[in-house]
Amino acid sequence: MVKKGSPAPTIPPEMQTPIDFIQAAPVQNTWYEVLPITRNCRLISVSARVYDTGETLEVRIIVDGSDLTWPWTAAANTWYMAKNMPEDLLFLMETIAATDRASHTFLYEGRSVRILIRKTTAAGAGNLRCLIHYATW
Repeated sequence: MVKKGSPAPTIPPEMQTPIDFIQAAPVQNTWYEVLPITRNCRLISVSARVYDTGETLEVRIIVDGSDLTWPWTAAANTWYMAKNMPEDLLFLMETIAATDRASHTFLYEGRSVRILIRKTTAAGAGNLRCLIHYATW
């Protein structure tokens, strides 16, 4: 029981089932929403790939109205993971090697978190894939 005047108990975030988003034959310059959370959300990891070579991808993370977008040229069948760049107040996408481990506890958290992905080139019709790990409370 919480006494009157005591701080509210902290409710730890609850891990959710990861989202494994696949968009077959994505249309160039069309944003696809992967994660639309409108309550408290902790974003733990964002990974993306495309099944074509030479495609330019963009991942967009919107936290409480702050919009961060990172474009990069993706190699075929290569996973990329979002990593914080606190000195620039943004993130970047880097390749994931089999031995890589995340060096952070989480990327971002906020009351409202949205993640979108798109390709801005049209080198082929390969699928887009985005894997999200997150928690809510």
